[in-house]
Amino acid sequence: GHAHRMLLRLGLATFCTMNVLAFSMALWSRDVYGKHASDTTALAGAIDGLFRYAILLFALPVLFLLGGPLLANVWQAIRRGVITADILILLGVVGAYVYSTISVVRGAGSIYFEVGCVVLAFLTLGRWFEASGKLKMSQALDELAKLLPSTVHQVCGATIRDVPRESIQIGDILRVRVGERIAFDCCIIAGVAEIDEQLVT
Repeated sequence: GHAHRMLLRLGLATFCTMNVLAFSMALWSRDVYGKHASDTTALAGAIDGLFRYAILLFALPVLFLLGGPLLANVWQAIRRGVITADILILLGVVGAYVYSTISVVRGAGSIYFEVGCVVLAFLTLGRWFEASGKLKMSQALDELAKLLPSTVHQVCGATIRDVPRESIQIGDILRVRVGERIAFDCCIIAGVAEIDEQLVT
């Protein structure tokens, strides 16, 4: 569930980030070509201002969708007294957002919303890959655990009795018959056998 929620957040944030990048490219082209173009009219300035507010509008959901979990991780790390890279990432993203917001409100200065959005998007994408990998690994381990026998043959003196696997303690002696799976890490103390170790190797 955590991986699916993260993927949903990432999808919505990616849509907003693409819009931020599109409007930012329009502003960058004005910065590059505007000095030599003749369209330095009031309309062009109004369009630039509109694009700046559009970028702000699309960048805020990215901050809340992807920055919220990052802030929660940072808060937990601070409470534990641990310094992590998340703190530096959060400071950089917040700095970019605060400076860019001030620039939008003033109507002058550079904006760096696209930097914060892309950093958050790539960070979340990496963590989604990590969560998906952990999920697949835990599922594989669960499947391996199902291969173990539910009961084992415990040697009690001269008798052998079948008991649940969970009741075995360290030091107990077990009998493994031909073709059966070995339920625990153990040492062979009597007998000779060939064992298929491909599960281990």
